[in-house]
Amino acid sequence: MGDIAWWSCGSIACIKDVSTRFGIGESAFYSLSDAAKYYVPLYPSDALIGNSFNTSKHLNRVNCPVIVIHSKTDETVPIDHGRRLYEVAKAPKVFIKIEGYHNSVFFNSRSIICSEFNKFLKVH
Repeated sequence: MGDIAWWSCGSIACIKDVSTRFGIGESAFYSLSDAAKYYVPLYPSDALIGNSFNTSKHLNRVNCPVIVIHSKTDETVPIDHGRRLYEVAKAPKVFIKIEGYHNSVFFNSRSIICSEFNKFLKVH
């Protein structure tokens, strides 16, 4: 059992470990199929990708405190993915909305992330 953080496409590999004690998701996609629909709306992603890369499916089995971090200006994975993952996660949980591009969100919003993270840790 260990702490875990997941980011973007690595989300699915990390979140499958349901024995974790604490989860932090940054810029994660809800599902690969939904991410594909964002870029190619007419692409039959559900039929071709299926449900095998579905972060939300695994997240709802995790029984630990979860922090979901997502930028409202993420140009790669829209913030809607983060909001939807937050809804799927079990309590206790927190959603931290930040600013910055997909690959630089922590550097652009480090003080906000650290502040919210510390508040959450004090309670959970």
